[in-house]
Amino acid sequence: MMLGDIKLDSPSVQGLDTEQDTSSWNREHRRRRCRFVGLLTFLVVITLGLGVGLSLGLSYSGMSNGEGTEFGDASMTGSFSFDTTLQQISTGCTSNPTTWRCFPYSSGVVTEFQWAIKQDEDDDYSISSLSTASPASHAFSNVPLTLLDSSLTTERFVFSFQMNKTVVPSAALASSSFSSSSSPSPSKPSHASSCTYTNATFQGTLWTRRASLRHRPKALQRRQDGEFPAWPGLIEITELVDSRKGSMACHDSEGVEIGGMRAVEGTCGCLYRTPERP
Repeated sequence: MMLGDIKLDSPSVQGLDTEQDTSSWNREHRRRRCRFVGLLTFLVVITLGLGVGLSLGLSYSGMSNGEGTEFGDASMTGSFSFDTTLQQISTGCTSNPTTWRCFPYSSGVVTEFQWAIKQDEDDDYSISSLSTASPASHAFSNVPLTLLDSSLTTERFVFSFQMNKTVVPSAALASSSFSSSSSPSPSKPSHASSCTYTNATFQGTLWTRRASLRHRPKALQRRQDGEFPAWPGLIEITELVDSRKGSMACHDSEGVEIGGMRAVEGTCGCLYRTPERP
């Protein structure tokens, strides 16, 4: 068989509409080029997105609603100053509102607590008071700290303990005698009186990943004046008295109980929180 005897199956070029074929080829070429450009653009966007996302993830790790940065486990132990302001007072547990007060007795004034946080060999945390110079402070030692929502932006320490709270009333109370005729008469005011509430609850919440707008992570550095560094996370501290669980009694400077003071069903409380941004 000679090559000349083979009949090719492909159509003859002669008679084809070359202009139409060229136009079709151009359209197909443009479509392919558009698809290629689109695919290339998509890959570039994905690459940039991953890069930016990783960068943001590293930069804002631990942030919560733009409130600040987390300061890590290494900074969660040590001695700190916990700066708060009095934000709310409730007098629902007593028949005389003047017998419940919260230091510093007005809002906007910074109330400082000085505490130390430590971690033992079992990775358990505890907290102790360092100073009770402030009337709002109470002495306590090695109170367990519970870590909630570990590794989440809502991660926080919580702790609580029971105590007795003594209050100097904001107004003079009338003394009355229950044991001796030599005691002051019921109508005589006692300016040195005090009221004690038993079974009060002191509780604190210390956020570890929601940083304060007032104190940035640099606040962890010890201040030049030698004071404790400020805890940079948000803080909430409450003192609560539930009249159903505790009792109250008021006495004058001589220890004589002052009549007419009684607990009523309700709750007394002092709420301290992180100061507003200056």
